[in-house]
Amino acid sequence: MQGQAQQGQKSMSMLKKQRQRLTTTQIAYLEHEFKKNPYWNKAIQHRICTRLGLSVAKIYKWNWDRRKKEEQENKLFDPNSTGLIDIVNTEKAAGLGGQ
Repeated sequence: MQGQAQQGQKSMSMLKKQRQRLTTTQIAYLEHEFKKNPYWNKAIQHRICTRLGLSVAKIYKWNWDRRKKEEQENKLFDPNSTGLIDIVNTEKAAGLGGQ
């Protein structure tokens, strides 16, 4: 009985899909579209989906992650934001900076 359960687990793991990575051509096209407009509506997502042969969910997720990356980069380099610079300055002012 236990052997059958282990066999069932093996066959389930063999059916697991491998992650399909984006090609450099797909990434270049996504970056190009992102530079034109970082906020994609359904029509833009479907156009990109059709052109690249990817699912709408994959296009949406890539755009979401790319916008978050952009926001994070802007926070790190903007001295007026609450990014790393402000955290370091706050620690120094509180005497936690070590110097």
